[in-house]
Amino acid sequence: NDALAVATGIAGLSLLALADSRTLLRRGLLAAGCLAASVWSKQTSLTLIPALVVALPRIGWTHGVSAGRLWRVAGVAGGLFLLLVTPSWMSSYQQYGAILTTQDSVELAARGSVVSALGSAFVNMDWGAVIAFLFLPGRAWVGGWSFLPMHETLDGVYRWYWGLLLAAAAAGAVIASFRRAHPVERQPIAGLALCASVVIFTVLGMTYHAVLSNAVYGRAMTTPWYLMTALPFLFVLLARG
Repeated sequence: NDALAVATGIAGLSLLALADSRTLLRRGLLAAGCLAASVWSKQTSLTLIPALVVALPRIGWTHGVSAGRLWRVAGVAGGLFLLLVTPSWMSSYQQYGAILTTQDSVELAARGSVVSALGSAFVNMDWGAVIAFLFLPGRAWVGGWSFLPMHETLDGVYRWYWGLLLAAAAAGAVIASFRRAHPVERQPIAGLALCASVVIFTVLGMTYHAVLSNAVYGRAMTTPWYLMTALPFLFVLLARG
């Protein structure tokens, strides 16, 4: 189900990115279906929901879609998504008393005092180690799947080229900002907003899961592959500067 969640999540987001005024409804509905399938497959895909909510109206607006049609399309796509995922959420709530039914969430809810436990876990988290493991440089491509160990030499090489990649992207962004004398077009900005929303909410979701698992198990159990769905969109942001 992990591979299915990543594949359907990327497919749904790609459909949103390709939508225009003529295909907004069709691709919006297909995107909603793909994202619902991704959520059904893996609850980590819940972080993709804001992309559907935010990006679909934004993309329609950039293509000159009227406000009335925009609201209708967003409502129909959002309604389809809810129609597809609500049975799963209702079943989870009836069985566990919560919509989010990861093992971490269920165990923490059974203990009570959820807020205080999360607050304590947040304060006591080794954030440096967590950020290095998950994000910078992260291990999404070289180990890190189900806590597979990484070879020391490979780890060093990976840190070097990942650092160089980020440095080059930052330098490119600075250079591009000085060269841009023309007005920024709305359509590319809408696509970049979609990419940014996917990356931001995925990182926030992974951070929450790290705190949650730390509260339950005493250490972060989040794995780098949770970032897989967002990686292509992160690369777009890096490439566009």
